[in-house]
Amino acid sequence: MLPLWKVEMPVPTLPKLRPSRPTWLTPRILRTEVLAGLVVALALIPEAISFSIIAGVDPRVGLFASFTMAVTISLTGGRKAMISAATGAIALVVAPLSREYGLDYLIAAVLLGGVLQIVFALLGVARLMRFLPRMVMVGFVNALAILIFTAQLPYLVDVPWAVYPLLAAGLAIMVGLPRLTRTIPAPLVAIAGLTAFTALLGIAVPTVGDQGALPDSLPVLGLPTVPLTWQTLTLIGPPALAIALVGLIESLMTAKLVDEVTDTHSDKTRESWGQGVANIVTGLFGGMGGCAMIGQTMINVKSGARTRLSTFLAGLFLLILVVSLGPIVAAIPMAALVGVMIMVAVGTFDWHSIHPATLRRLPTSENLVMIATVAVTVTTHNLAYGVGVGVLVAMVLFARRVAHLVEVTGTVDPDGTRKTYRVIGQLFFASSNDLVFQFDYADDPEHVVIDLSDAHVWDASTVAALDAITTKYRAHGIDAIITGMNANSRTRHEALAGHLGGAPCRCAPVDIPIKHDTAVVESWGGRTPAPVPAPVLNGVAARERSGCRVLQIGEVATRVGLSLRTIRHWDEVGLVVPSARSTGGFRLYTEDDVERLQFIKTLKPLDLSLDQIKDLVSVMDAARAAGDSETADDLRGRLGMYRAAAEARIEALRAQVQGMEALSRELKSLAERRETLPSSRAVDRR
Repeated sequence: MLPLWKVEMPVPTLPKLRPSRPTWLTPRILRTEVLAGLVVALALIPEAISFSIIAGVDPRVGLFASFTMAVTISLTGGRKAMISAATGAIALVVAPLSREYGLDYLIAAVLLGGVLQIVFALLGVARLMRFLPRMVMVGFVNALAILIFTAQLPYLVDVPWAVYPLLAAGLAIMVGLPRLTRTIPAPLVAIAGLTAFTALLGIAVPTVGDQGALPDSLPVLGLPTVPLTWQTLTLIGPPALAIALVGLIESLMTAKLVDEVTDTHSDKTRESWGQGVANIVTGLFGGMGGCAMIGQTMINVKSGARTRLSTFLAGLFLLILVVSLGPIVAAIPMAALVGVMIMVAVGTFDWHSIHPATLRRLPTSENLVMIATVAVTVTTHNLAYGVGVGVLVAMVLFARRVAHLVEVTGTVDPDGTRKTYRVIGQLFFASSNDLVFQFDYADDPEHVVIDLSDAHVWDASTVAALDAITTKYRAHGIDAIITGMNANSRTRHEALAGHLGGAPCRCAPVDIPIKHDTAVVESWGGRTPAPVPAPVLNGVAARERSGCRVLQIGEVATRVGLSLRTIRHWDEVGLVVPSARSTGGFRLYTEDDVERLQFIKTLKPLDLSLDQIKDLVSVMDAARAAGDSETADDLRGRLGMYRAAAEARIEALRAQVQGMEALSRELKSLAERRETLPSSRAVDRR
């Protein structure tokens, strides 16, 4: 037996622990990300220069903005592989400010816009994206493709003939090469090949260098030299707000598009505040601000990029290309970059959305939303305007479509004493306006039930419509009740019912509950309702029984001698408030209101303003109700002033009348003398 120390014990072998590395460090993904970032960087250069010219600043400002935006958003953004840089939408917003006040005010607006974007992100503005209709998204994509294509047309007008063969060659490379291999992005091959071809043969065509001077140094950190005053804030505030809103709309729309293309999800809230941080960093380095770029983003995604590395490298390559390799980049023919952007436009456009079969299958309202979005975006060159109009059109058409889905059916009980109306559908401002006219108020029996079991009350307009229905039934002496509301509808109805019809009245319409042949007349003014042992009373009889006769506006107009329009106008401006205006909005007047209208009518010849008439009427009411002598004396003094003014006006009118009478007598005398004179022919005969 061997000693224990000579026995060989098996030593377990542990697996080698290798630190996990990000997926983008794998050779295949890394190659794809690097090449995609390089292609995007090349495509960013002419765009940044063009947008700088639009904004009225040096090309370096746009190039540095593209670098800082791309690098910063690669770290702070919520959508991987999305490219942010200087954009045309932001350039259009800041151009007036730059032109009138200079670069420092532009940079200050960019910094404030970044702060506002962070605030909007914290307020949850990104969650509003779920209310974006799909056809608005389709219109946004199609309009964007059209804008990308039309932006290339200036580079194809008044140029040497050699541009067109170069463009055709570039398009052929980008169409044919992917069918052979996808190892190297076709746009990169087209740019490199056409650049080498024109350089070797010395073909004179417009190049990137012709668009503006490229920077030869790195951006410097600094702050704008503007006074910290309220006037400065008023100058940069509106452009800053526009930068924040336009940037967020375009960025969130682009993120949603990339989500659909890559079948992945992004963090819209992080993207929102990430855009704000990127704009602040850009402003600190003297850039013009920016947001997501749909064209370059689609180049990046179509090239296979899916991580933040491609976005970071796009900004880094951009800086290296324009600073270190400026002469080489300046030699790139614009025809190559135009070809790349044309292919991006073709790939971005949703061709299926305009196929005749699709247009016939979709409802007309959906097609109108897409057309409105495209038309406004292409006309204004502002994606934010197009999206806003598209959403508005979609909302209006949706409300119109849903408004006609409400159905009201009535069923009378066998004994003929009760009729039940069943309301089906969604009740909101568009559908409830016609609800009032779906009931037969004059011919319905004495009991009416309005069943809302299959309906939902969404807003105050519906509550007001229901109040108007019950008020009209009450005016006909019919007992109407509403039943079947769900919990949400009941809560809204209980909170708003009876509070939407204007000022409380002195004599309101009377509820007449029917119970064992007894009518209970309810009136306002602090009196306790008392049962009246009588047969069922109609609305007018009930009001007369309660001592408060109420008149309709037509009857009042006939008695006073005024038009309905005049009475409604005086009601709207507050000259007279109907004492018995119902909660449904119907004007009901008492005898006191009729007297007030007659009094105001007598004041019209005095040329008093509305404010003076209202003051006079209020003084008279206060004088009647005044209890102490001092208040009464003061009010009587004010009435005396009005009386003196009225007497002066009457004297002036009397003088005018006397003058008119004198003029009339003079004209009559002249006419009589002319009749006594012989005619001119008789004088000639003599």
